[in-house]
Amino acid sequence: MSARERLQRAVVEALKADTRLLGALNAVFDAPQTRAARPYALVDEPIGSDWGTADAEGREFRIVVQLHFDAAHPEAIRGLADAVEAAIGKMPPMPGDGWRIVSRRLLRTRIRRESADRWTADTEFRLRMLRVAD
Repeated sequence: MSARERLQRAVVEALKADTRLLGALNAVFDAPQTRAARPYALVDEPIGSDWGTADAEGREFRIVVQLHFDAAHPEAIRGLADAVEAAIGKMPPMPGDGWRIVSRRLLRTRIRRESADRWTADTEFRLRMLRVAD
């Protein structure tokens, strides 16, 4: 499995393991759904680039977690965006297939209104990974 696939799977698993998110969301998806009942989380496809060194294969990824929520006010989704940040911070450093997460950084969070009672929160992270010896 590629580093991109491993990372996306690890993010989905981290969100599903968080009790606060688990109790507040109907589902966590790794691809857009045509029919999904809000509230739910969507882990977008990571955008990757080479981050290797002279002696190690490496990747840098930007990944966005979207929260889709129905509410009159954004207070509920603000707390869930914080829970997403905490869940990413608790991810195990070894997602599998010899890859190690060596850094993770929150880049930005944006909460926006889609309509009168629909909100979306985008939380973007930068994660860097190196392949370690098996």
